[in-house]
Amino acid sequence: MSMKQIFKEWRQFINEGNISPVGATISAQGIVIAKLNDISEVVSLQQKIKKGEEFSYIPEEKLHITMLHQNVGKQLKNDGVAFGNLSGSKIGKEIQTYDFGTFVDITFEDKMYVADADGKRSVFIKCDKGTNDRLAAHVKQRFVENYNSRNPDATITEAQFEKARNEIEKGPRDFHISLANNGVPDENGFAKTGDSVALVHIATIEEYVPGGSDEV
Repeated sequence: MSMKQIFKEWRQFINEGNISPVGATISAQGIVIAKLNDISEVVSLQQKIKKGEEFSYIPEEKLHITMLHQNVGKQLKNDGVAFGNLSGSKIGKEIQTYDFGTFVDITFEDKMYVADADGKRSVFIKCDKGTNDRLAAHVKQRFVENYNSRNPDATITEAQFEKARNEIEKGPRDFHISLANNGVPDENGFAKTGDSVALVHIATIEEYVPGGSDEV
């Protein structure tokens, strides 16, 4: 075997199960989400999860990274620093007009995990630390820039945003994609995204090992 072939097979071995770096588009749809530009490798990984006994797959078109909880805007108002006299629904509508832009080179850890919280169990992949830090900084910067451009006489700081976000999300978020959960599936056999564990950083976490059982 040639040295070139040896290196090729070695790279395939060490990258098995890994997801290549991928870009995403970020938008507010109630929650702020990032949708990957290419979801194919995530779907391939999802298909390694045994379904039927405990877990059902989340539909491909609904796979996403949640970037920000929808109530952070309300928390900023409760803190007395933003959104003035706007109602909760109008706060949400304003945030939906914000331009959160795009993001490049999202990378993930090479493991799947199970999160367990309040009866919910979901299988997920999470961003590696470098990506996680960059995503957190990106959404903070974009939110503050968008708000301040619309409210030049009542601007907020990144520190005020971070305080509100941590209050609602119970600390810094672990950005991740939920792949499957144990909720009651819909009529087509797919899981509902709302049945996944949202705040995996405060849940009980175990590694999910694909195999002949849903046990971890």
